[in-house]
Amino acid sequence: MQTSSGKLAVLVIFLTLCGLILLSVFFSANRDSANPKVDPTPELATVNPQIRVIPGKKLTITIGDQTWQIASQAATIGDALEDAGVRLHPKDKLSLMLETPLQDGMELTIEKARQVWVEHAGFSFSGVSAASNVGDALADLGLSLQGLDYSEPGEESPLPADGKVKLHRVVETITLVKEETPAGYSYEADPETELDQQSTLIPAVPGYTVTRARSRIVDGIAQQPVTEGPWKASEPKNGVIGLGSKVVVHTEVVDGVELNYWRKLSVYATGYKPSSNGGLGTASGIPLTKGIIAVEVSWYNSGMAFQKVYVPGYGFGTIADTGPNILGHPWIDLGFDEDNYVSWHDWTTLYLLEPVPAYIPLQMP
Repeated sequence: MQTSSGKLAVLVIFLTLCGLILLSVFFSANRDSANPKVDPTPELATVNPQIRVIPGKKLTITIGDQTWQIASQAATIGDALEDAGVRLHPKDKLSLMLETPLQDGMELTIEKARQVWVEHAGFSFSGVSAASNVGDALADLGLSLQGLDYSEPGEESPLPADGKVKLHRVVETITLVKEETPAGYSYEADPETELDQQSTLIPAVPGYTVTRARSRIVDGIAQQPVTEGPWKASEPKNGVIGLGSKVVVHTEVVDGVELNYWRKLSVYATGYKPSSNGGLGTASGIPLTKGIIAVEVSWYNSGMAFQKVYVPGYGFGTIADTGPNILGHPWIDLGFDEDNYVSWHDWTTLYLLEPVPAYIPLQMP
């Protein structure tokens, strides 16, 4: 009986303690809600970070038959290629310069350089070029085609896949052989030119027939010459010579005598006398004596009959006879008497003195 009472007392005590604890918690909670604590440290404001997204600029790159796009925030084309890991050779050709500012939507073509082998006259040369055809590749290597030079493949052909090109240097010499076709002349009076002088009113132009010979040296080896032609390069054009018709009176001192003459001629002179002439008769009817001068018939009939003249070493005279033994002009016979005859066989000058006749031939016949 006592044992049951003890156990009951312990249970009562335990329940009493539990109730006290619950009441303490209840009152403590009510006290905190009625008198809230003030934290001396102000509550920090919540920070919401702002993220700025810069989109990359699109760049389309084409190398050969491959094309792709990259997005880059680089400032220049060169920086964008470096960021993308695109390696360039110094001989590569770009459609845009590396310093070009990068803009969205740009397109860039890169022609990659490759090895080129050039064979010429038994020697080989190599280099690097990004050219697409043979001619440009040779130029890149400092072996550009000049004049008649040629290559295999041809200058405009695509550069072969193996990069092999044959270069042929050509030196050509052209020789022209001209054969002249002479031109003719006609004659016209020229009032601006002095008598017995000539002028060129229209110059004559000869014609030419041309033959051309080509000599070539290919890669230092002379080739067989090739002859072309002949062909007529130009036709001759006849000219016009002006015969002076302007009469000018000149003054000259000959043998101490002052002469006024309008024409002088270089002639070959011989002497004759009545006994060698078959008598005193002359063409003019004036008896043969010193001072009578004979000329060729055509001269006599051209207006020189009775013309006053002077011959150095002979003196004054008059053309009053013709000489049947005068074999063409310019040949004159100087008349003498039997007792004053002087044999003449020499060239001399015939001065035609004033007055000037009404008719003057432009050329002596």
